[in-house]
Amino acid sequence: MGEGSLIIENARIIDGSGAPAFAGAVRIEGNRIVAVARAGDALDVAAAAVIDAGGLVLSPGFIDAHTHYDAQVIWDKMIDPVALHGATTVVTGSCSFTLAPADARTIDVIHSLFLKAEDLRLANYADVVDFKWSSFEDYLDRIRGGLGVNVAPLFGHTPLRHHVMGADAQKRAATADELAQMCELLRGALRAGAVGLSMSFLDTDENNVPIGSRWADEEERTALARVLVEEGRGVLQSNLRFGPGSDPNGELEQLGRISKATGVHVEALGAFAASAEDPVYRSMLATTERLQSEGADIVLQTTSKPFDQFLQFNANFFVFFLLPHWQDVMNLSVPERIAYFSDHSKRPALRASLELEGHLDRFMKSEVLEAQTPSVRALEGRLVADIAAERGADFLDTLLDIALEDELRTVFALRGFAHTDPDCLTQILTHPHTRPASGSDGGAHFYQFSTSGDSTTLLARWVRERGIMSLEEAVRKLTSVPAAEFNIRDRGVIRPGNYADLVLFDPDVIDNNPTERRFDLPDGSGRYLNTAKGVAMVFVNGRKVVENGAYTDERPGLIV
Repeated sequence: MGEGSLIIENARIIDGSGAPAFAGAVRIEGNRIVAVARAGDALDVAAAAVIDAGGLVLSPGFIDAHTHYDAQVIWDKMIDPVALHGATTVVTGSCSFTLAPADARTIDVIHSLFLKAEDLRLANYADVVDFKWSSFEDYLDRIRGGLGVNVAPLFGHTPLRHHVMGADAQKRAATADELAQMCELLRGALRAGAVGLSMSFLDTDENNVPIGSRWADEEERTALARVLVEEGRGVLQSNLRFGPGSDPNGELEQLGRISKATGVHVEALGAFAASAEDPVYRSMLATTERLQSEGADIVLQTTSKPFDQFLQFNANFFVFFLLPHWQDVMNLSVPERIAYFSDHSKRPALRASLELEGHLDRFMKSEVLEAQTPSVRALEGRLVADIAAERGADFLDTLLDIALEDELRTVFALRGFAHTDPDCLTQILTHPHTRPASGSDGGAHFYQFSTSGDSTTLLARWVRERGIMSLEEAVRKLTSVPAAEFNIRDRGVIRPGNYADLVLFDPDVIDNNPTERRFDLPDGSGRYLNTAKGVAMVFVNGRKVVENGAYTDERPGLIV
């Protein structure tokens, strides 16, 4: 379907504002909505194609507000599978990581950060992500055109620091002159199309040295936030540090002070419940409430999905990078890891590290999912804990021995690894200062878990099955709320004058399809993902990009 006049009639319209649903029709001219009519009201149908929605829900397209599709969009302009789940806009560049600015001094640093922190382990990564750009504007020009969905890009604090400070970005705070340079580069990125700035309190590089963003002091962060507000693109996104020795509440306090000092809107990842007994998320909710009452504009990003993990000892596993001993092991080559794991004298320290914060109990859920060696393949589908009991052996010894027998190639499924308790998630997802389905991490870690389907999980598990919020409220949190907070203009609500980003779905059916492993990355390797069901049509800027679970040939996405 090309540009022109289109009417979607006989729809149950949920307009994204939180208002009650109503029966009606929407008229689209080109890429904009020009009329919204309730059932019984006249709507000019002259010279328009007509789609009968059959009573399905018509809502604004969903906004995926925390992703890492910066690299994937280079080889996959559709950014599969986000549109299959009803998303029409993705916010990229989260956690301080972007592919620009870049120069000869920093390209290797950026490569290594995406490979390690975001787990993009493509064998041909350097060929695909070729850095035929330097500035952030150049990068946007590289990805512009032929997009399947809209891209709302954040500017990354870590490459910004490296571009200005070189290797000192991971050694110290910025000088006044360096900070002035960063402010001007940020200003230029915002004017080129960035919707905000992303920072990090969490990640380390391949040598376990804190990444560049973590070396910034509060003065630097505040100065950059002030630029965001001055330029009218006032979004500051940051992740928070978890694990032994971390202080996410202290980081929230700093972000709150920055917001109060500048007026910047802060999105902090994230509110996650490791277990039903986890006190951390509750204290974070309380801290956020207090900061809001004191005048800070700060919310917590989270996900509606439980953490189902896929572990391979020959690859990265992000939990290990939070734990003593394990982080050192995971930086070894595969032959070195095999030697290390084979040395039984090393295992007590690994076991003790896993016992921190209850991680060992969560690993007890490990199932042998895929193997290469016939003797290990015979164990597929079985829980490692059952195999250990059968052998009269320790669980961790059994887990490592199975992996070693398969030369570390075994895939272990850890279903319900964390963030699973329904009462905890209900408290998180319904809290007024959290943003459900805004922590997908799409485009990263797809060797370890599926990052797709946050929106469909929210609508299926939490709205339809558990009824923790109304469908209208869920749609509001997926559409108009992130559109307003990320200053994504003229989107997020169905009303005349707005862009026609729309999703038509069956609320009784919408859900994720089972997690699958698809070998379609540029180097032929596999990724975990979910497609969706119950999504009938998706429109981006007035053009249909999805119909009945399949992509059309339309690619109308914009940098927004």
